[in-house]
Amino acid sequence: MQALGDPQAPRFSQTEAEQLATRCFGLDCAARGMTSERDQNFRLSARDGRQFILKIANAGEDLAVLESQNQ
Repeated sequence: MQALGDPQAPRFSQTEAEQLATRCFGLDCAARGMTSERDQNFRLSARDGRQFILKIANAGEDLAVLESQNQ
């Protein structure tokens, strides 16, 4: 299911997710795609053993919905 008004969910490759995590958060990590309804999620495994979730929201998603998910 996709958000109304936005025809496509994000489509980043694992490599692009790794590059984004490095550029935005300074993480040296490997990304593995996860399933999601209308956004895109990656499990990030940092080289030092830490684990993170990178969520790339659908551009058409309402900000209030994103804020409630983050909480």
